[in-house]
Amino acid sequence: MTPAIRHAAAAVAAALAMTLIGTSPVRAQSPGAENASDPVVAIVDEIEIRRSDLVMLHATLPAQYRKVPMQMIERQLLDRLIDRAVLARAARRAGLADTDKVKRRLAFVAQGVLQEAYLQDRIEAAFTDERLRAAYDRMIAERKPEEEVRASHILLRTEEEAKRVIAVLEGGADFEETAKAESIGPSAAKGGDLGYFTRGQMVAEFAEAAFALSVGGISAEPVKTEFGWHVIKVVDRREAPAPSFEESLNELRSTIAREVIAETIAALRDAADIRLIAGDGAPAGKKGEGAKSD
Repeated sequence: MTPAIRHAAAAVAAALAMTLIGTSPVRAQSPGAENASDPVVAIVDEIEIRRSDLVMLHATLPAQYRKVPMQMIERQLLDRLIDRAVLARAARRAGLADTDKVKRRLAFVAQGVLQEAYLQDRIEAAFTDERLRAAYDRMIAERKPEEEVRASHILLRTEEEAKRVIAVLEGGADFEETAKAESIGPSAAKGGDLGYFTRGQMVAEFAEAAFALSVGGISAEPVKTEFGWHVIKVVDRREAPAPSFEESLNELRSTIAREVIAETIAALRDAADIRLIAGDGAPAGKKGEGAKSD
């Protein structure tokens, strides 16, 4: 195990210790939570701890720690779940589960779990090919045309080197062969070719210089970025092609999920009897009404 991995695992262990005091919300579901292959990994008295519990606990870690593969910290995860089980058992034996405060907290957590489970079912049911295709058609219809260029570059360490290369190119040298011989960038083997890109895909200084050139044009002055000094040649310009349906699936699912959540909540709120209570205990309004005056 490398020092970097050991450091990451130690940081995760510290984050896991904080889960005992409720710093992270528990997600409603985990992959395989209802699967017959979800094995029991430990038993604390009568309490079973399953593989899916490890997955759920791993999912509650901060984003940077979720990047650590679960198998690397599986024992730490299991230890925290065992700690939670013995503490929960002690709390029940002490009668805390019957107190109003704990009952309300349990009810609050249960509402969150049910909310997520219900919305997840609705979202998954909405991922039909028909709805995904309709969302794709809308996305394409609303898409604003965006220009992209195809450019090559020669990356150099200093401004003086870049000026020398520009002079060589102005003298008639072939850009592709010069890039292969002079560039220190990873695209050197391809003659400096960067392919097509939009403005937002490049650092600002590079994009500004590239999009200012006409097809066949070469930058008259070196372009400085955080990577070094560039000599840029624009090979082609075109309207960026629309992404394919398959390339857009993640975005389409996110769009539909947001729509389903908004539609579901709006419909349920409309059907519910909602009364707002003012600070003095008097009714303040109903279903979005303002406070009523006498």
